[in-house]
This record gives sequence, C-alpha cells and structure tokens, in this order.
Amino acid sequence: MTSRKYGIFINQPISHRPVTTLPGIWFAAQLKFKEIGVEHAHQILGMFLYYDTTKFMEWLAPFVYRYPDRVAYFNALDEYCRQYVL
Repeated sequence: MTSRKYGIFINQPISHRPVTTLPGIWFAAQLKFKEIGVEHAHQILGMFLYYDTTKFMEWLAPFVYRYPDRVAYFNALDEYCRQYVL
C-alpha cells in the first residue's frame, strides 16, 4: 500500500514543486535542503539520476535522518523515472 503523497507524486509532473511533495521529505528536511540551495523536487531528481543508489542514499542522509523516509524517497523517485524518464 502506498501513501496519498506517494500517489500524487508519481502521477503528476515534477515541474517546480517543492521538495516536500516527495514522500519522506518533511518541513525540517526542507529547511536543510534550502540551506544548500535545493528548493524544488526536480533538483533532487537530478541528484538521483546523477548518483548510483548507494551514493544517493549517502547524499540524502544528512537531510533525511530516518532510513525508512530515505527509502520512501528513493522508491518514489525510482517509480517516477520508470514512468516519465526511462
């Protein structure tokens, strides 16, 4: 079963949506991303496409502390890419 947030993310174009539209990303993580100039989901999608799985999860860890949230985030980006990118 997937969350409502996951379903919305997967079924709509990323465009300029904020990072909080991604499953597993909440307000605290949004503030941390903003400190490095990342405010939109498409910026993180770029990092997802650039890094391999391990490096991406390592890059994400300082922003999203809980591992289950990082996995949700990764899975959402992976599914999004399967539908729209690949």
